[in-house]
Amino acid sequence: MDLVRVTFDFKDMVLLDHLNKEAFPDDERVELADLIAYSLENGREMLAFYEVDTFIGFAVLMSSDDLVYMSFFAVQSELRGNGYGSRVLDAISSRYPHRSFCLEVERLDEDCVNRGERLARWRFYERNNFTETGYLLEYGKLSFDILCRGPFKPASYERLLSSIATFRFQVRRR
Repeated sequence: MDLVRVTFDFKDMVLLDHLNKEAFPDDERVELADLIAYSLENGREMLAFYEVDTFIGFAVLMSSDDLVYMSFFAVQSELRGNGYGSRVLDAISSRYPHRSFCLEVERLDEDCVNRGERLARWRFYERNNFTETGYLLEYGKLSFDILCRGPFKPASYERLLSSIATFRFQVRRR
């Protein structure tokens, strides 16, 4: 698995843009140019993943001394279910050794039309050694469960988010 840093001259921009639009609902999606600009700042990166010459997907990451946070992650729909997502998560963990790896997922205890998708995401992350932290991230009308691979330190998580967030959020116990 090859990891390639995404910049404005990324070779597969059309594929990346299509995946971004396909994978994220309107209320959660950030336009690709904004994601790239955001990821070029210190402590952040947007990575594309390849198997030989096949574009697999992308992730947007932020890091501190003890934490790596993944805010966006998507695998090409036709490649899902083939182990690529798990390999990507392992590659990210290897890139950031000795750091807890955190992310958010949609809550399962809310009424929603995509319960099956949410449950599949939860199961995927559980199979990949992410555990519930007992904390929620809330902003606007959205609320997500925080999962982590490694010890979860709420203060570190909140500090990292505070350093990057352009929106008001709250981290609270479930």
